[in-house]
Amino acid sequence: MSWGLSSTELSRSLRPDAPVYRTGRIKCGTESNGGFKNITISNCVFEDCNGLALESEDGALCEDIAISNITMRGVTTSPIFLRLGSRLRGPKESTKVGTMQRILINNLVSYNAAFRLCSILSGIPGYAIKDIKLSNIYQQHVGGARRIRSPSDRRSSKTNTLSLACSDQCLPRVFIFVIFAILR
Repeated sequence: MSWGLSSTELSRSLRPDAPVYRTGRIKCGTESNGGFKNITISNCVFEDCNGLALESEDGALCEDIAISNITMRGVTTSPIFLRLGSRLRGPKESTKVGTMQRILINNLVSYNAAFRLCSILSGIPGYAIKDIKLSNIYQQHVGGARRIRSPSDRRSSKTNTLSLACSDQCLPRVFIFVIFAILR
């Protein structure tokens, strides 16, 4: 006899008050050499999960995509994450930087999203994300970012530092785009 537990059942069986983390999302990409073309995503609800992601890291063509009438509550990552990168996993002789163009995102509401990450549209030098239209979008994030004291600096002035901890070659995670606020 075999049986399984969902993540909800497992976390609750270990500790009844344990939070339930969901990792679901609508995502096209990351490891794709082909492409995502002529896609419509409409009338969807995201609740306590990851956000919407369109990613071309390994040469995928992300083109002619329409996204509309989306509701997000309690999203734990970037509500919208568009990434055109150049990791280029695939046959070396034929893999080249993909495209991200002609994408429409309309009527999207994101409420109570995690404080750590905003929406991100990110390309690389020489390869622009083109023809993106964002309209009728509302995003609200919860507060709660913490200040981190730097042990190497004894000054008392506040400094905001942008830290990009990943090159174009690494696996794209939305967390590499986090801006750290450091209290010095």
